Formats: sequence, structure tokens, C-alpha cells
Amino acid sequence: MMDELRLGGVALRILENGYEAEGRAGRLYFENVMPTDEAVYLEGIGNINVSKAWRLVPPSAKPIRIPIDQNLRDHIRLRELDEATLARMTPKRRNEPVLFVMHEGRAQLIDGAHRLHARVAHGLKFAKGFILIPKAIEHCRIKVWKIDGETRTQLKLDPISGTMTA
Repeated sequence: MMDELRLGGVALRILENGYEAEGRAGRLYFENVMPTDEAVYLEGIGNINVSKAWRLVPPSAKPIRIPIDQNLRDHIRLRELDEATLARMTPKRRNEPVLFVMHEGRAQLIDGAHRLHARVAHGLKFAKGFILIPKAIEHCRIKVWKIDGETRTQLKLDPISGTMTA
């Protein structure tokens, strides 16, 4: 599969497991992600393809009941939340499952901070969710490569500045 499209003046080539972008920064390859996928940066883990993580949950899987304890409250309090998303959240959306992955003995929230925040705000003590095994991290980790001729150099994204370095 190799389609080409332009997004904001940047040429994109859609490949089997990612896409290449050609722009001011040169040629970059984004591995394990497509332009329409949702992604999140997790401290100590890196950039995770949220869309791909959700695809790992079997359609027949039943969410588990997760207590919203102080540790989980602290975890979501540290996330940047969009006030507009919270304001327009319906009870139906608030009740949808959230997604975690196990990392170094702890469950790390991949998707659902707004839903959890809304549940806390409404005094709810539990959430529904799924917890992925640690192997899911490598399956969903996004890697960015600088392409220079035949040379590929993996880049790291600084989540604060948004810059990439080798």
C-alpha cells in the first residue's frame, strides 16, 4: 500500500505500517501510526498509538470495574484536560470504558482521562475499562525516523517543546 496525499503543504506517503512526511524538516518516517490515528505521550513509555491500542481489545471483551481511588485521581489530575471536551461530555460518553496498559507494575492510562475526570466530578466511585498487557506497549509505540538517503536515524520527541532530536 502506498498512497500519496498532502496535508497542510506537507507531502505524505502512506505506507504499510506508517507514513513518510516530506517538509521543512526533511523526510521523516512515522512508524506504527497513520495520520488519522490518535496518539498520547506517556512519561517513561513514549508516544503510543491510542487507536491501535483500542484495536487490541477483542470485540467480545467485557470491561472490568475499576475503582476510582486516590492514586487514579492523582493520575488524571496531572493530565492536561480540554475544558470544552469536559463541558460537552454526555453521560453516555462519560460511561464508556477507558484504556490502561501495564508498565513497570503500574496501570498507565492510555485513553479516558476526560471520562475519568467527569466521573470524579459527578461523584462516581468506579469506571469501566480494559487493561492491556505490557507487550502492547511495543506493538503500539510510535517511532519517528529521519531519512537521509539510505540512512535512518531514530528521533526522540520532547513532549514539552514538541521538537525532535536524534
